[in-house]
Amino acid sequence: MENHYPEPARYYRNSFRTSQSTTPSNINYPPPLSRFDSTPTPSSLRDSREKRRSAARMNSSRSIPHNGATCSNSMCDAPEIAADERLCPGPEGRHLCSRCYKRYKIERRRAKDAQRPMTNDWMKPGRARSRSTVEESRTLQREPRYRSEASNSDAHNPESIKRPSPVKTWSASEKTPSLHNFPTASVEEYNQHDSRPPRKNRSRRGRGEQQYARTGQDEADFYKYGGAEEDGHHDNQRCCSNLWNRKRKCVIIGLAIITIVVMAIVIALAVTLTRKPGFKYVPSTAQVNNTAAFDSGGATRKSVTDTSIGIGAGEDTYTYYHGNASNFPSKDKWVSFEDMWTKNLDTFKYSCGWLGNGDNNTPEMIQDIYDAIQDRAAASLVDHRIILGTIIQETNGCPLNPSTTSSGGTRNPGLMQSHNGHEYDPKNSRLSIFLMIQDGTQGTEHGWGLVDNLNIYANPYKAMRGYNSGYIPNSGDLSEESGATACYVTDIANRLTGWVRAKSTCPGDTH
Repeated sequence: MENHYPEPARYYRNSFRTSQSTTPSNINYPPPLSRFDSTPTPSSLRDSREKRRSAARMNSSRSIPHNGATCSNSMCDAPEIAADERLCPGPEGRHLCSRCYKRYKIERRRAKDAQRPMTNDWMKPGRARSRSTVEESRTLQREPRYRSEASNSDAHNPESIKRPSPVKTWSASEKTPSLHNFPTASVEEYNQHDSRPPRKNRSRRGRGEQQYARTGQDEADFYKYGGAEEDGHHDNQRCCSNLWNRKRKCVIIGLAIITIVVMAIVIALAVTLTRKPGFKYVPSTAQVNNTAAFDSGGATRKSVTDTSIGIGAGEDTYTYYHGNASNFPSKDKWVSFEDMWTKNLDTFKYSCGWLGNGDNNTPEMIQDIYDAIQDRAAASLVDHRIILGTIIQETNGCPLNPSTTSSGGTRNPGLMQSHNGHEYDPKNSRLSIFLMIQDGTQGTEHGWGLVDNLNIYANPYKAMRGYNSGYIPNSGDLSEESGATACYVTDIANRLTGWVRAKSTCPGDTH
């Protein structure tokens, strides 16, 4: 049975002003309620407010029918489903609006927590809960939601707030019931509701917080998960459908695309770095331009095809030369390129085996060395006898000779142990031999070759000292160690005059 509470005094007075002809004048109205009055609030006041709000919602732009669907709750205050709402499954196959579905869910949860059967109170929008429902909700809460402004004696008496005031039901004949018999909770709820600002002045965030305080879940969760939880779990269908929404799908797909692109870039960089560049021979144009170098014999403008220029084969003897450049033999005592090549041909054939660097040179490799000497001598104007003597002095004509490291940390590879130049490439034998001789003769981008030293020092023996140690000692003695090989220059001088196998007399020479 519903509780029929009288309308408040303000309602009667407003009605009296609007329709004096239909309102009797001999009615004894109850005194008005104040904000701090402990008397209860009739439910008709809440019902009328709820009806006005429902009417406002129905008249608003949101009340456009959702394909003509209506709520299956016969007591719904706004049965038409708005365009932005959805039909929610209710009991017995009913389709409810979001407001009725919410009340249904909350009532089912309360019934389950109180271990009692469900009532139909959820069907009434402005319902007044029965006495059993009020008592159960009060028992579930550890403290009352609202504390009444009780007297000092009641405040110190815990029994006065444990249970609500008895609920009294009036018949239709009772016009003015006693206000002290209204439920305490209803009065306190009215006072709190009356103290809040109007709806238009409340922020969306404030409404959300109040919704969460009343039901334990905010409005977003209600529409997302279908209201209150059932059996400790959300509606599986609605919950799982939100696990793969559009925003999350875009984020996951975007991350996957970025990962694939990054992996492709890393793989491409790794392949590029590990792949050796193609072997390419680019001839150098560096030449000797110091006139004094041509006078001293280090450089020549004569054709390289004239291999007979010199004193012939010379003698296989060794003379120790030291001091300044004037103590070394002049170009008039040098053997011819043809005789010098022929006398050292066995060295080119078997040097790799003698030194333990691998297989000996093939005839093709020996011919490539000969062609490279002639080609680079013609391009650089360096005398081909000096290039040949440097190759024999550095590696005995073995292209497989390993790289060495100078005292300054410079890497010296190749036939002429050039300044950080190229090494022998068995897949590109001919071109790599040309590159090794070019690096030693015309220099590299990292250091000097014979051309640079002849342009600086002009004299071939000073140029050989600079090529081996990088500088000439202050004493001027070209046989001084100077951080490199002490016998380097005197060995070159003897090779130019015909030395091949004779015992060396240079102190500390290993030949």
